[in-house]
Amino acid sequence: MNEDVTDKPIRLTLPHLNTRIYGPNGTPPASQKTRALGSRNAFLFNLGVLFLEIAHSSDWQTLRDQHSSHVGDQSRYEDFFQARKLAKLRSSGMPGQYHGVIEKLIECDFAQGDDLTKPELQAAFHHSVVKPLEEVETRLKELNLDE
Repeated sequence: MNEDVTDKPIRLTLPHLNTRIYGPNGTPPASQKTRALGSRNAFLFNLGVLFLEIAHSSDWQTLRDQHSSHVGDQSRYEDFFQARKLAKLRSSGMPGQYHGVIEKLIECDFAQGDDLTKPELQAAFHHSVVKPLEEVETRLKELNLDE
């Protein structure tokens, strides 16, 4: 029997959010940083990683380990490449639109630069992230999965 990946149940009972402790200067210790090298905006990249964790019901380190093509690869850009790869795989069972949002976040691909203080990027973020996620939420509610 060939089981389609999209038939995999989505487990949302255990969120995989990581708590970060910040020092007085607002910088997390090096051990708590996701290496966002390669991304245009670390905040948006980390938000994309968070959405990957939710989609795959797994923490980032486990996802990296499961999908790493190079055992023990410590490339400075490994987190970025792995996040991009996972977003493009669309293998989590979540709608494709959700993964499209993740791709935009990982790449910071909004055609408005990478400075979130700029109104143009904020508007593009709302149009390309918030609206599609609201549509996904509406479609998932229509499925009545909680009954």
